[in-house]
Parts: sequence; structure tokens; C-alpha cells
Amino acid sequence: MNQISRHISYLLLTSRKVSIPGLGTLSASYIPAQFNCDEGIFYPSRMSVRFSTKEHGGHLLEKSLSRRLKITEPEAVRMIENYVASAYRNLQHKGYCRFEGIGYLMCDNEGNLFIKDTFWKFRKFRALSPMNIGEMNLPAI
Repeated sequence: MNQISRHISYLLLTSRKVSIPGLGTLSASYIPAQFNCDEGIFYPSRMSVRFSTKEHGGHLLEKSLSRRLKITEPEAVRMIENYVASAYRNLQHKGYCRFEGIGYLMCDNEGNLFIKDTFWKFRKFRALSPMNIGEMNLPAI
């Protein structure tokens, strides 16, 4: 399961949208660095991930996984089917399914799926986290 999660994370960085057959679509968007003057907090650039139960089509995950693991596409499809079945079992028993490096797929009270804790997760953006500029002791120039 971790192997597919890591691959989904990689695909989100490179293609920004990944459809997981039988589960839904993850979409990533870039958020540029920001400074909140009122709070004195600097927010570095980051990625935000949204989840939709609608599949956008295409076979990016299957094709990419088969190339990466050097397996046939039908084998990749079976791996993904097992991954999705495991994700639903985790949702049912634990209340969440972890997408390594992305966040947690969770279910709200109405039964809708959503992603939680998606900021700061991508390896490419892990170097910085929000910082309170007011706390920094910088020398006067």
C-alpha cells in the first residue's frame, strides 16, 4: 500500500491530478509563499490537495505504476484494486486511510470523503514551515 501511496504523491507533484479507479481523484495546487502582515507570519510555498469522488478518467496511475515497477498494466490494475479495497477497509475500521506524504482520506458525518492535513507534506516543500517573523531576532542594519 505504501508503494502506491508514494507513487500517487510523486504523480501529484508531476501531473497535479491523479485518478484512483474505484476511489476518486486527488488534485494538487500550488500555493505561493505569503506573508501575513497582521499576524507577522511567513508561509512558505506549499501544495494543497483536494479529493473528489469523481474520477477524471485516463489511466495515468496504471500506466505509470506499470512502468515504474516493470509490471504489466493488468498487474498494476490488480495492485490498485487491492489498494482501493484496503483503503475502504481502513476507512471502515480506522476512520481514515493514510496517503503517505499527502495526508489522510477521511469520512465526515454525512459519509463524504475528504483529505485532511495536506499542507507541508510533499518532500519538495518540506524544508520550510510557517514561521512567526515577530519572534526572529535579526540584527539591525
